[in-house]
Amino acid sequence: MEFIRLHSTELWIGGIGSFAASLLFWLFKKIKNIKIPIWTVPIIIFLTYIIILASSSNFKSDELEVIAKKKFGTERVILDGKSFINCTFDRTDLIFNGEQLFSIEGCQLRNTRLVFDKYSNLTIQQLHILYKDKDGFSKHAKDVIQHIINPNNPDSKYFNLPNK
Repeated sequence: MEFIRLHSTELWIGGIGSFAASLLFWLFKKIKNIKIPIWTVPIIIFLTYIIILASSSNFKSDELEVIAKKKFGTERVILDGKSFINCTFDRTDLIFNGEQLFSIEGCQLRNTRLVFDKYSNLTIQQLHILYKDKDGFSKHAKDVIQHIINPNNPDSKYFNLPNK
């Protein structure tokens, strides 16, 4: 069920794409002058899926779900896509998957852990590998870390952080 919840948009796109491709194939079969080999059906389904997937480059909304004045205990809380305002986290694992932005404002953190999972974990791992490299990438990793510490540095060439 977790997979379906996390990937419901992709599953809908796949289902709609498959239906659209099947409908196109059926329409072509109705036209007597066009003969289409059966092996083209999977190709049409795949191409339709890719076109739909490419046309919706960001599945997740940029709007954050607001959670205010809530108390969290010993549990795992997914941060992605949420804005936590004046919440209390007590012995809570805060999970960042790296799939969407999140915000935390005015919250109390007691014995919490920030866990980088999925995409964010890959980013942290890769940054660590670059940092340990002795052939030049170490400087770039240090520059990225320095930019996180001081995002207003005009010399930064890596990424843009929101000014807050």
